[in-house]
Amino acid sequence: SKTTCVGVSALTWAATTAGFKFMAVSPTLYQSEQMYQILVELIENHRIERFVWKIISKPYPKIVLKHSGIGTSSLEFMSAADDANRILSWEGDWINIDEAGLLDNLDDTIVRLGTRLRGTVHGRARLGRLSLTTNPHVNPQLYYRFDLGEDNPDEYLSMKVSTRSNKNITDDQLKALINRI
Repeated sequence: SKTTCVGVSALTWAATTAGFKFMAVSPTLYQSEQMYQILVELIENHRIERFVWKIISKPYPKIVLKHSGIGTSSLEFMSAADDANRILSWEGDWINIDEAGLLDNLDDTIVRLGTRLRGTVHGRARLGRLSLTTNPHVNPQLYYRFDLGEDNPDEYLSMKVSTRSNKNITDDQLKALINRI
């Protein structure tokens, strides 16, 4: 559900904001492709489909929107391999790191990706949003980042969402999850 919510939000920004660029980054390309697949399925036969210019799967997944009101906007899906060292010269509005708790060098990845959120396009400043979504993995860098939201709420936002909030999970599935844990 976290992945879907972020993806739909990014798709909405892309459909309504001139020159908007979003990147979904995950520890593996496979994980990043999960958001891509969800969005491709949601786009099909939905009225937003009229704004979708291209859906690209290779060499990396990308959804491109194009219409007279926004020009061209894009959503790209990449791996954070090598601490995101391969993501160079990209400039955009929003990067979401999915399953951030699985990254061994989360701080280095945040520094590298955070520098990509800059510039202006079509006379507007880029959004400059860096978000992290994850399950609760043992990762001191992740917990440090989470605590920033509690200690400095004017600059950071941290949220905990219970599995019970996921309306796609039945009571029996939730019980089975709890029993396994």
